[in-house]
Amino acid sequence: MINMDIKNMDIKNTNALNTDVTDTGAVQGRDKRRRILLAAYAKLPAGTTAQHLYDNLVLVVIVDRQTGVIQRAEFSFVTEAARDFLTDLLVGYELGRGADELVSLVQEVYFGPLKKAIIAAIRTVAGQYNELRGI
Repeated sequence: MINMDIKNMDIKNTNALNTDVTDTGAVQGRDKRRRILLAAYAKLPAGTTAQHLYDNLVLVVIVDRQTGVIQRAEFSFVTEAARDFLTDLLVGYELGRGADELVSLVQEVYFGPLKKAIIAAIRTVAGQYNELRGI
């Protein structure tokens, strides 16, 4: 049996997330509703490797609801290089500005066979965001 004198123990409350728990058990701090997830599907061109593996291109973005800034993006691509390249183009873009600027960038720098599907998916998520904002 172990006896401990807890009155004399030095206990520090280290809370790395800087949150507090309320009387009801709810966690105060970062609002989980601040971010939203948008998803788009676009038909892939026939005869491509991607089309043999997937029926559609999938684009998923996590967006700050208030600012419209894309915080994270994922594409269903065969190669990691293509996923990384396109993700890098999207992250940080503000969807509230619409899709045209981002579409122009994709047209300037992406020369793969999935360009039309990528552009369609980008236009869809931008439209979803603007619809949520009431534009």
